[in-house]
Amino acid sequence: MIVLTRTTGQKLLFEGRHEQAVPAAMQSLRFAIDVHGLASIELVPSYLILGEASIGMDISPSKHLFTGCEWNSSFIQNQAGIIPHGLALGE
Repeated sequence: MIVLTRTTGQKLLFEGRHEQAVPAAMQSLRFAIDVHGLASIELVPSYLILGEASIGMDISPSKHLFTGCEWNSSFIQNQAGIIPHGLALGE
């Protein structure tokens, strides 16, 4: 279900249907949290879809979403040492 909802969100973004991509990305995020937990790198793609949809709709929460993605990536890097330094999306 994670892959299906994430792929649907990506497809909708590609088609320029940003508002319709948000529910798919939110559901993908919910499934990913349920399966992998809050501190998982698996949440990053859903955050990115939400951020791209927000940018496409020209609303400001996108920076907050990218900050969440950055925090998640940094947390995983510190916990497991598996993410290369500098991967996080920041300013």
